[in-house]
Amino acid sequence: MQGATPQLSAVNSTDDYVGALEGMASASRRYTQGRPTELKTYMIESRDGVPGEFSIGSTKCKTSETGLDGVKILRVGGSRPVEFYLDINDGRFLFLHTNYNTIYANHTIEQLVNAFEHAFDRTWLYSGLLKKIPDACRCKSSGFGIKYSNYLSRDIESDPDDMSLDVGGSLAEKIRGWMAAEAGVKNALAYDVIKISRGSDASPEEHIRVNVHKTGHLAVKSGRSIKEYLDIIKTISEMYAAAVENIEKCRIGVDSDGAFTGHAVNFTFPNGIGNPDLFVDRMFNGAKPFKMWGIKEKVSDGYYIIEGVDIHTGARINFEVSSDMMRAYLYRGGGGSTVLRLLANLQMQYDSDTYCRELDDA
Repeated sequence: MQGATPQLSAVNSTDDYVGALEGMASASRRYTQGRPTELKTYMIESRDGVPGEFSIGSTKCKTSETGLDGVKILRVGGSRPVEFYLDINDGRFLFLHTNYNTIYANHTIEQLVNAFEHAFDRTWLYSGLLKKIPDACRCKSSGFGIKYSNYLSRDIESDPDDMSLDVGGSLAEKIRGWMAAEAGVKNALAYDVIKISRGSDASPEEHIRVNVHKTGHLAVKSGRSIKEYLDIIKTISEMYAAAVENIEKCRIGVDSDGAFTGHAVNFTFPNGIGNPDLFVDRMFNGAKPFKMWGIKEKVSDGYYIIEGVDIHTGARINFEVSSDMMRAYLYRGGGGSTVLRLLANLQMQYDSDTYCRELDDA
């Protein structure tokens, strides 16, 4: 195991489980080698569940019982093994809690979600959803982080318009308001992380401060109120599940009576798509973060149809792209998270004003 960090212990009741997580939060900065071993949670979608034993390449993974129904211990081996409390109660969405070193934990999650044969995926908390979290979770907003690159719109020879920003404190939202009024900046304000808190700093047992990242990674920065923390996680997962359900209602198919069902998912670009040729070439080349590949057909100037595939899941997904919109056609078997991944990354790699009409986030 990694230095002084202890192995996770069995828990026989909900109180034991909450107590174990409280212990992780209390020990957050006790181990100082590398990045802080703060309590963190990763929300992951699983279409096929988690086997008792499986491999990711040469890395061995094994689950064991804790004594509490719905909560297991997942140990991922390798040169730097990492253990998680694995909450499988939701069924579709998994919650992996750990206070192992953040660098190693992030690397382990990257391995899991990129293991094609096990059908895991990140949860993609696009900007519109992140903005709703403070109110939905009955929390105070205490800052945000922004990352932006104009990857889909700049010529490869030109300098990128990139921005990375971390803002905290009571003036954070006012600062964001100032930035939103600046021409050339307002379409780069895509959230990468939002910072929230409940309770008072003066009482750690009743306080929790959490950073929520767009990839479904939550990190406890201070406080030990695990019941509040678990309630925040539950609320965010319910918001995400509702967004996924809204998208999956649109899937194209045929019902039991032979009637056609479903319709396109509509992405709107209020500031337009200035160079559809470049946009399509970059987006459908199979690379991260979009993981989309397709056969592109230019129907007319500025208008394309694409027979596509989601490289991450292998699911079929087709598109139309014009100078001001993109339509995605998700078919039976395709997951709503594919569309949310597209939206989150369009906001961060093209224009933060991009929205999806089916999610009512205009």
